[in-house]
Amino acid sequence: MDLSGATVKGGLMLPGARLVDDRGAAALRADHISVEGGVDLAGVRASGAVQLDSARVVGPLTLSGARLGVLDASGARVEGAMSYALIVSGWTLATTLVAGATRILVRP
Repeated sequence: MDLSGATVKGGLMLPGARLVDDRGAAALRADHISVEGGVDLAGVRASGAVQLDSARVVGPLTLSGARLGVLDASGARVEGAMSYALIVSGWTLATTLVAGATRILVRP
């Protein structure tokens, strides 16, 4: 699913979704997306990467229970709360602004 550059006036709600990388691309590509509400990816199962590079999320970002191949949120800005307890086989989450504080997560 490619939502790169999209503007979402409400929220992006995909709880429990199954995202499949069937062409060697990201399971969810949302680079430079702007979401005026929250992003709910709780319980998502993604066989490929979830890319949120330079995304802007005004509301909360929920990743609780998600199982992702790779999460790349480099340069993302989350203005609401961030909730996560997820399993990721690889991390690329760096310099992400979360509720006014910079958090840097590196590969485990």
